[in-house]
Amino acid sequence: MDDETHYRANVRAYQAAAPLVAGARRRIEAERRSIEARKSLEFSAELLALDRVVQDYRSEKTALGAYASELAARTRPSANVQRLLDALRLETGMVMSRVESDRTRLLQELLPLLSAAQESALSRAALDHREGRTNAAAFYARVEDLCASAGISWDRYPAVKAYFDYTRLAQAIDAEALFDELRKMEEAAFVAFSATDAQREIVRADRANFLTGKLIAFALTREEWKEYEAISSKLVSRKPRLHALRKFLPGSREARPV
Repeated sequence: MDDETHYRANVRAYQAAAPLVAGARRRIEAERRSIEARKSLEFSAELLALDRVVQDYRSEKTALGAYASELAARTRPSANVQRLLDALRLETGMVMSRVESDRTRLLQELLPLLSAAQESALSRAALDHREGRTNAAAFYARVEDLCASAGISWDRYPAVKAYFDYTRLAQAIDAEALFDELRKMEEAAFVAFSATDAQREIVRADRANFLTGKLIAFALTREEWKEYEAISSKLVSRKPRLHALRKFLPGSREARPV
């Protein structure tokens, strides 16, 4: 019943908000153009370059990895973001045909040195990996342990070693925390490159405009909703017709996702 109640609240909120979207989208676009004009007058070359990185990511012209790399060139990355960057670096240099070749040669050297029990354990680990019960990092950790006990150096198989390092890094990335950490890096970079009050105000206005655009698309994440809430009292007082749109958001008292 609770879910049904909130579902109906979502429907009512959507129906109230939908007629406002076209007009709100026009106002947001006009404000965006005004903000862009102000940037050309007030931003330094470094700030313009940073802003282009952010705008390209927001518009999905730039992939997550390139965005993270650009931010890391301007502000210190978290350990989690650094794992992403290290994994992407390894992925970029990886040639899967070489990985397959190294893996075949490694197993040809390893298998004759294993006991029957070790060979059986390796076969089970491979089956678990193929059927999705364990990840690649766990499987290659098992192979690494067997190689160490057999006296086989992974240095002779650089492609498969790089692949194992890649899987280990990728598995260690906290995907849930990653986007929040990248957002904090973006904020830190803007703080570092914004030298004047005018520049800082433009950055704030641009962020508010971006969030309002996601608002009318009903696309705010929960974290973005919290950020929008922090600025919405001022924003809604200037644009009261957006109030209906705010109802159809995660965290709203009148509606919530089901």
